[in-house]
Amino acid sequence: MKKTILFFVIMAINLNLIFSQWEDCNNGLEGGGVRCLAKKDSLIFAGTNKGTSLSSDNGNTWVEKNNGIPIQKISSIAVKGNNIFIGTYFDGVYLSTDNGNSWIPKNKGLPDTYNNITSITINDSLIVVSLESSAWNIYLSSDMGNSWKESNEICKSPQTVNSVAISGNKIFIGGSRGLYTSSDYGNSWLDKTKGLPDDDINSIIIIDSNIFIGCWEGIFLSTDDGNTWTKKSTGIHKSVITIAYDEKNLFASTNGDGIYMSTDFGNSWILKTSENLLLFISTIVINGENIFTGSKIGIYFSSDYGETWKIKNKGIKGLGVNPIAFCDDKIFIGTSSGINSSTDNGNTWIEKNNGLADLWVFTIAVNGNKIFTGGEFRGVYYSSDYGNYWENRNNGLPTASINSLAICDNNIIACTWGAGIYISTDDGNSWHASNNGLTTGFAHTVTSDGKNIFVGTDRDGIFISTDKGNTWEPKNEGLIYKDVYSICINGDNIYAGFYTDVFLDLIGGVFLSTDNGDNWTLMNNGISDLFISSIGKSNDNVFISTRSYMEFFYNGRGVFLSTDNCNSWLPKNDGLTSLEVLNIAIKGNTIFAGTAYDGLFRADIDKLLSVDNQIVSESEFISIYQNNFSDLLVIKLKNDNNSKFEIINLLGIKVLYGELHGTRTEINTSSLAPGLYFIRIGNEVKKFIKE
Repeated sequence: MKKTILFFVIMAINLNLIFSQWEDCNNGLEGGGVRCLAKKDSLIFAGTNKGTSLSSDNGNTWVEKNNGIPIQKISSIAVKGNNIFIGTYFDGVYLSTDNGNSWIPKNKGLPDTYNNITSITINDSLIVVSLESSAWNIYLSSDMGNSWKESNEICKSPQTVNSVAISGNKIFIGGSRGLYTSSDYGNSWLDKTKGLPDDDINSIIIIDSNIFIGCWEGIFLSTDDGNTWTKKSTGIHKSVITIAYDEKNLFASTNGDGIYMSTDFGNSWILKTSENLLLFISTIVINGENIFTGSKIGIYFSSDYGETWKIKNKGIKGLGVNPIAFCDDKIFIGTSSGINSSTDNGNTWIEKNNGLADLWVFTIAVNGNKIFTGGEFRGVYYSSDYGNYWENRNNGLPTASINSLAICDNNIIACTWGAGIYISTDDGNSWHASNNGLTTGFAHTVTSDGKNIFVGTDRDGIFISTDKGNTWEPKNEGLIYKDVYSICINGDNIYAGFYTDVFLDLIGGVFLSTDNGDNWTLMNNGISDLFISSIGKSNDNVFISTRSYMEFFYNGRGVFLSTDNCNSWLPKNDGLTSLEVLNIAIKGNTIFAGTAYDGLFRADIDKLLSVDNQIVSESEFISIYQNNFSDLLVIKLKNDNNSKFEIINLLGIKVLYGELHGTRTEINTSSLAPGLYFIRIGNEVKKFIKE
């Protein structure tokens, strides 16, 4: 058996080296979203976009600990003694008793479907988990997760539970319907919202008889079991996300400023945010004098009560890569951890964040040797020395996310979320609004061919300016959908990619115009119901990238290619480890793809064109075709003889088998999990990837 496993693993490696179209190019890239943190003695556990990571050296290095759990987003972590519980998106609860070296599921009694855990809380022998579901309730376990019991309904208006705290026999839960408490293990609930704002309760922390809650209106304190509340927000920004306590000081994170500290039990708060501390901190854990925070870009660390902060991302996985741009012989990418640059076609990367306060980068635009970036919080940044130093250029810009930047005749066009279009004629030193003719201030993308400027908006379609942005005209004839996320101009052809959300009946795809946007035609053969995140053109070849329309659904389908001007599409994903592709960019014969959680990939365009992805494997006597949209594997034999087939996974385990009849047999692979498999027919072994 060991020899069999070794044979298939070696075979998988060799076949991937030979046949993979894409290769990752992440050498030097670090970081990724961290959603939750917990401590166990001197160990720190982090829940990331790619599973669980552990640090045993105060955050200097991190090691993945995913044996037994899906490689996916971890929403919550709780520790009791040697028991470490994690909550996942869609796969429920897992337990480790050996510091994360192995994990086992603990889901007996939890819902079988949509098992999205939002929080885990432990007190003595009681464990409480909350789920993101249609019913507003919680689940309780008194036997360390071996079984779960559903509580009674908390109130008649179902919403998500955001936070849970336990004190003695009392359970407090907070969500978008306020604060509730139970003293009989969830059998009955009392409303404790009186005196609180009509607001989401994001965080609850109990210190002796004191209950602190954090909500969008600030921090509130109750000393009488939630019967009355006092606001404790002096000096603190509104929009409190989470609260932590170290036996002396309170710490709170906000959606706007960063970290605050209170030394007088919440009576006053002091901002503890350095210039490079990302504003959105989702979790705080305190270990002695050390403060760890988890954010969209990874781990921030302070050993001096927040006076200074360091990024500690070495080993953290799950980096998102969105914008990709080229400047001379250099490649620049915007990630969830700032800007990185490569001078060797992506073989190695160097961080370029000096002076860049907003590390959540949405867009990059290049004009000669001048580079502009825009992000979620702090507007536009400018560099004239290949990213060695960045300076903020926001004079005249509103406080809004910069979703996209474009260059038109040396003018910089900024597409904002909520404030429309802004233009700078002096390299970003000053900006002015330019929204004459626009019907919305919410825009996703802007691009220019040097003469005309096209803007894709949120549900108002496409607008064009032929006078450098002074006036705008709608160009929506033929558009069925109007939520535009990407636009690509290539000569007379203009390609537009649209947002998709099947729950809202928004079905997007690709539209093509051959007359400067006057008329549009839907070109969705093979890509219906897909969210088109970006479009690229190389000679006669059109590439699109796709992503999920909801953050946790993982229904992106990777990269597609059309060689007939969008009349038909083929998936081109061999070698991609993530099909959540945020952006693609083309330089010469190389196409780069930035993914949501697996960093950056590249491929030779000639290689993509030479491999027909529908033909999985072929020999003189056997051809194997894969239909990714119906889970069918089609086997064609040249000779009409009965043969047997076996499908084997990477562990050498036979997972499917049967007989082939005639010259054509269809095999339903819907029971197989996504991944790499081998099919053996007689003496021949072929590989295929189940997506």
